[in-house]
Amino acid sequence: MRTRSLLILFLIFTIVTTVNILPKEKFVIDKFEKYIKASLKEWNVPGIAVGIMHDGYLILGKGYGFRDLEKKLRVTRYTLFPIGSSTKAFTSFVVGKLVEEKAFNWSDPVINYLPGFELYDPWVTKNFRIVDLLIHNSGLPRHDMVWYGSDRSREELIKGFKYLMNNEGLRTAFQYQNLMFMTAGYLSGQVKNSTWEKLVKEYIFNPIEMEGSNFSVKESEKTGNYALPYMEKDGKIIKIPFYREMEGIGPAGSINSNIYDMLKWVKLQLDKGIWNEKEVISKKNLKKIHTPHIVAGETIVQIFEKFPEISYPAYGLGWFINHYRGTNLIHHGGNIDGFSALVTFMPDIKSGVVILTNKGSNLLTYATAFHIYDKLRGLKQIDWNGRFKKVLEERKKDKAEKAEKEKKNKILEEGPHDPLNLLVGNYSNPAYGEVVISQKGEKLYIKFHKFESSMKHDGGNEFQTEASAMEGMIIKFTKNIDGKITGISAPLETSVDNIIFTKK
Repeated sequence: MRTRSLLILFLIFTIVTTVNILPKEKFVIDKFEKYIKASLKEWNVPGIAVGIMHDGYLILGKGYGFRDLEKKLRVTRYTLFPIGSSTKAFTSFVVGKLVEEKAFNWSDPVINYLPGFELYDPWVTKNFRIVDLLIHNSGLPRHDMVWYGSDRSREELIKGFKYLMNNEGLRTAFQYQNLMFMTAGYLSGQVKNSTWEKLVKEYIFNPIEMEGSNFSVKESEKTGNYALPYMEKDGKIIKIPFYREMEGIGPAGSINSNIYDMLKWVKLQLDKGIWNEKEVISKKNLKKIHTPHIVAGETIVQIFEKFPEISYPAYGLGWFINHYRGTNLIHHGGNIDGFSALVTFMPDIKSGVVILTNKGSNLLTYATAFHIYDKLRGLKQIDWNGRFKKVLEERKKDKAEKAEKEKKNKILEEGPHDPLNLLVGNYSNPAYGEVVISQKGEKLYIKFHKFESSMKHDGGNEFQTEASAMEGMIIKFTKNIDGKITGISAPLETSVDNIIFTKK
């Protein structure tokens, strides 16, 4: 379908209020708009952009609510949102294109192209394939605090991999991860003497005319039509700063886009790699990307497994894959400070739904997508808003009870702390970087990446952070046999032992 024809269809389908989809059902846009406005209030979400395709046709692409609450600026179909980890599918697509160009094979060892790539075990390093970068099977947990808030480059992050602790073996378990997708993007740029960003433009943005999409908050701000980030605190919505340190981890989550561009991306998936009658990626490689490679044993699964309508998900290459009410669903969410996104499609019925919101970590994305798919297929409606909110309340309660139990069971280190001036200093870890401990009056302060916090005494030489992304974290100062302060330990990755920083 030509771009001009696509635009005409888009205008036709967004002007009408009722579109016949199935003999049993009508997708009534007026009714949907009432639903979405009520849902925004129920989830306390400022703004949302919704895109819908069915049987290959565009049904809806529209914004609701506000991209800027204070100025009352509304979301439109061209409002830019960060899509977070929905970026991962773009990276898998780029890798697939390079396989087609014979730059490398899926099964080639990573070290053939990145000699500096080194993991926790020499055998794992030697046998780690390019496809493994895209499956979350490295044996490493998230280790997100390596990059979160840091301005280190991709090269610098990769150099620290050999110091990261694993808690599983290679290909033995699914553990959602950002660092390996970052590596896949970096490797792609290296073999082409280019960058991941340029390759995404060359292989995706330009061919399918995703003209509004970009890779940085600065670029979004230049357009004037971008959503601001919000979070909920004590029942109130507050504006928070943009997360701007995305360059290092870029291939895992840095794309910003609008609902109109993202519908083009979904259409490319549904049309099996064809755009304007031209092959953008081979059907064979796109099928490999959409095929399950590992059972997905965490993340959204912990919520999905409670409902019989949703099968246990697998993971392809940058996509989650499972059945929703008997039909194959391919999807990936995305979360970054102040934003939640969801990109989904059902190949069997050539339908797709994209949801972009400007509130962090909310499940309005999946609730809305499932509501839409039920309507499109003429199925009895399920109250997904109510279901998800109930599960989240239960999880919140369980978390609070667990924290209270841990607090009661915690054995405080006896005695006072060492003199504060002896605890002050710079502490370093080869993978995580540097921690700076300073003193102001009778209080210690910690600085790690862009995060800073005061700390309160928690018994002996243990202190608890009071603010920022590290709030509530127990920092313990360690000594040698002579009683000299030698380092600190911090639970920056809870799946492994505390991360040790050595005093300089």
